[in-house]
Amino acid sequence: MKHKRKYRHWLGFTLLAILLVDLCAFFYVYIKSEKFEISVPMKEKPYDAIIIFYGGKSDNKKRLEEGLNIKKKFKVKKIAFIGGCRPEREFFGSRNLANQAINLGVDEQDIVLGGGSHDTISNVESIAELAKDNNWSSLVFVSDKLHLARIKKLAVQRVLLSDIHIDFVASDYKNLLHKLVRVQYEVLALALKGILGENVFRRFVALLRLRSVNNSSIHNCINSHI
Repeated sequence: MKHKRKYRHWLGFTLLAILLVDLCAFFYVYIKSEKFEISVPMKEKPYDAIIIFYGGKSDNKKRLEEGLNIKKKFKVKKIAFIGGCRPEREFFGSRNLANQAINLGVDEQDIVLGGGSHDTISNVESIAELAKDNNWSSLVFVSDKLHLARIKKLAVQRVLLSDIHIDFVASDYKNLLHKLVRVQYEVLALALKGILGENVFRRFVALLRLRSVNNSSIHNCINSHI
């Protein structure tokens, strides 16, 4: 009986500790995202392209709306869609977003698709390749604040886009609940990355999204929808 009580006390203390750590991390991520500096696009800047990142269904709608508003207002010729590679399901998020844009009246000739990318690091790498291939020097990134903060950090860390002027424009969240869920997602991702390390974490994400971590699966992801 004593052992059962001791076990329950230990379990309760552990769960309380996890909850407190999660709450602290939650508010840290939330406040940090609110402080992320959003750019104000200027008509004087000749942007080469708008970059819209694939996300969930609610995210995509808001990101696409924001990106198309910028394209119309600032007369940016090209609009590039990045991410969402799920080859085992024969689904490619960037192509899905492009089709939505075409249905909304965007000329297919104005659309650029990124090579298959399935996480933030491969998103940034894909943009770097597109920028090199198309001689882009000025871009507008469109996503939600949490995602933009992660993208900016990776772009700086990896020095992949150091020669390119980038403005960051945040799309709205569907509602407060949607925002809170996104914050919790970021917290869990940070926790897993801290526990597993970046390399193992990336392989874990690849396993979930590509259903494989081998080179052939990633190769198919890159080439199946270009």
